[in-house]
Amino acid sequence: MPVKPQRVYEEMNKAFGRDVCYVTTIGLSQIAAAQMLHVFKDRHWINCGQAGPLGWTLPAALGVCAADPERNVVAISGDFDFQFLIEELAVGAQFNIPYVHVLVNNAYLGLIRQSQRAFDMDYCVQLAFEKYQLQRSERLRRRSRQGC
Repeated sequence: MPVKPQRVYEEMNKAFGRDVCYVTTIGLSQIAAAQMLHVFKDRHWINCGQAGPLGWTLPAALGVCAADPERNVVAISGDFDFQFLIEELAVGAQFNIPYVHVLVNNAYLGLIRQSQRAFDMDYCVQLAFEKYQLQRSERLRRRSRQGC
């Protein structure tokens, strides 16, 4: 059942305490998270600095956990950020690095698509693949079997 992003962030505010450290990269999920999530402490909003690195969130979250094993880490990704370095889940499982990863999936590549369409540059954003959701969920099931 689809859930609006506002609801996702509202529930995150309820679920995670004041000590939570959020790790996120760029995109619509990060923009919305920055506007809606409550961050109570310095250095508890870890962001790539808008450098454009899709795939940064997952390894960055693992790095924050490795640097400070006591820190409660929650990563926030859009679906394409998550997909770029999904194989890093195996590293987290191998070294038993616990963290929570919230995936805001709109299957849209939104920020890139919006930017391209604003300048009539509609290429490489045709993402409505047949059975696409099924393929992605199968990859996630495989990761689950790996202990992720």
